[in-house]
Amino acid sequence: MLEENKILEIILSDFPNCKKEIEILFDESSNFIEICEDYILCKNSIEDMEAQNNKNLEKEIYDLRLLLSELKMELLSKTDKLILNIKKL
Repeated sequence: MLEENKILEIILSDFPNCKKEIEILFDESSNFIEICEDYILCKNSIEDMEAQNNKNLEKEIYDLRLLLSELKMELLSKTDKLILNIKKL
């Protein structure tokens, strides 16, 4: 398990345009932190598997890339919802 500060640092690096929203969500939602952690673990797994340059891992890498896309969409969906809620105020 990653430290929360490290998780936040990595997520802010990957999504610099959502810095404010990510920081708010990170402070308010343990679920959001879990999504961020899953995103990072998935991303790291892909990088590790790709570094092995093993054809037998291609299917797993493909599946992990799909999962990474889903996690990214979920993460961005939460930031978008926050923006919409702020605009309503």
